[in-house]
Amino acid sequence: MADLQYRPQADLAPDLIKADLIKRGLSLANTLDARLQAVRVATSLILPDPLFSGDPAWAKVWLKRGLSKYYQGNYPGAIQNFQLALEKSPRLLAAYNGLGSAHYKLREFSVAQRFYAQAIKLAPKQAILYCNYASNQHQLGDLAGAIESYQRAIQLSPRLGTAFYGLGVAFAQHRSYGEAFLAFQKALVLMPDHAPSYYGLGLVQYYQGQVHEAVAAFKESMLIDPIYMTAYQTLIESLN
Repeated sequence: MADLQYRPQADLAPDLIKADLIKRGLSLANTLDARLQAVRVATSLILPDPLFSGDPAWAKVWLKRGLSKYYQGNYPGAIQNFQLALEKSPRLLAAYNGLGSAHYKLREFSVAQRFYAQAIKLAPKQAILYCNYASNQHQLGDLAGAIESYQRAIQLSPRLGTAFYGLGVAFAQHRSYGEAFLAFQKALVLMPDHAPSYYGLGLVQYYQGQVHEAVAAFKESMLIDPIYMTAYQTLIESLN
């Protein structure tokens, strides 16, 4: 299996809290000022049972080179290699998913969407593909579509914690805080040390008026990952 593991490319960074903090005259650090993203997938470029056909030996060569360039951050080079892999094996699932991921990294979301859709056509029961597709839908502003795709991923793989995290992010930006809260809670049941899910949980608690609970969740995210320290401190200062 050439499988790129599904994991967030960017943590939840709440613009949703931003307006309230600005009203309090606070200077926002980058951790709070960063954009609220969909779950950006570092994306499972290598997937189970890639559909090698045609000239599989050369397809594997080009796929491997594409993956290497992808991880080096050379996304145009990765795209070229994935396309060469498809010339040798036109139904190669990992190459379509890789093309979607490389175009995603280049913020070419409309192009990425086409490749992710093709990957889903080839493997309609792969939960990770729906997560990738959902992340891209989120970037295109299609929150309802992203929510539906994350839910489809969860139907296929009920223990895929990062799918619940992505669902929570989409619900949070949709201002559906109750649903977001439940999604983040489920993510934490499956991934107890997932700092972004604690952060997301704290965010929706803040917006539901549960300030003390929000502080506790922010603190937990900071203890797991120090990147959240400034966000935690900024929230504490806003309450003084």
